[in-house]
Amino acid sequence: MYFNEFKPQNAKDYIIKRSQKERVIIINEAHNNSRHRVFTTSLLQGLYKNGYKYLGIEALEDTLINSRNFANLESGSLYLQESQNSNLIKEALNIGFVLFNYEYTYVKGKTGKDREMEQAENIAKMMAKHPNDKFLIHCGYDHLNEGIPGISSWEKAMAARLNDKTGVNPFTIDQIACSEKGSPEFNNPYISIANQVKPVIMVNGKGETFNGSKDNGVADCRIIHPVTIYKNGRPDWLTLEGRRKAYRIVTESILEFPVLALAYRINEFEKEGVPADVIEIENKDQEAHFILDKGMYRIIIKNREYKTVSDYEAKIK
Repeated sequence: MYFNEFKPQNAKDYIIKRSQKERVIIINEAHNNSRHRVFTTSLLQGLYKNGYKYLGIEALEDTLINSRNFANLESGSLYLQESQNSNLIKEALNIGFVLFNYEYTYVKGKTGKDREMEQAENIAKMMAKHPNDKFLIHCGYDHLNEGIPGISSWEKAMAARLNDKTGVNPFTIDQIACSEKGSPEFNNPYISIANQVKPVIMVNGKGETFNGSKDNGVADCRIIHPVTIYKNGRPDWLTLEGRRKAYRIVTESILEFPVLALAYRINEFEKEGVPADVIEIENKDQEAHFILDKGMYRIIIKNREYKTVSDYEAKIK
């Protein structure tokens, strides 16, 4: 009954509009769900236009990222080697964002509480250096928690500690609670109740956003992501609402299977860049499509021994 007080609004549009009156936005991801990175990517242009110039990324350990202009295999944690994370970084840098690392410095003996405190301190220092700018923070899981975190030893998570340190109440956006699971029976029922084809945020007549329940202090709102629709075996959300294009890989010329197909932005493969897309092709009859932004790419095909069996360039128009 409480949920039915709210009506769906396009999540991207709502966040961009709401961002005009905020200084800090914190949006989370499940590290195993690249859809969340794609959605954050979709926000970047609108947020930059509204004054957000700094993007904090968890586990970024790359002091050259802003000058190199792309992520490579040494840029940080394993998460940064995932294609949609590299695409998020590339998009942000192309738009003009300055990326920064806010992760804590690990030393033996430090606790989870130390991590939350240090993350908040690192962001607060950046905010103090740039008092007239706005900040987007992309974090994992519970670091955006403004209430009591699930890990009680933290006492407070990064978002709540940032509020304490700066006096700036961040606008926190949870992508996890209402995203589809590995099997439909585990999906949050709000996904089917909302019954939408695009990500939405639920808003009531008072302008309040739905975040789970009346007394839920985890985040300011939840994004309800619809169940994925697949086309040619690829998720529809990879296309960024049609901006990215499908590129068919010619399988007839591949002589052995399975293979791994990797698409690198031109001149990034040689510098240990992260591919813009990766797919496994199991046989010659499989419909194999990359989903890529416009531009030139180097296509590498590797066999089960990870040896290159094909190497060519392609242009996405």
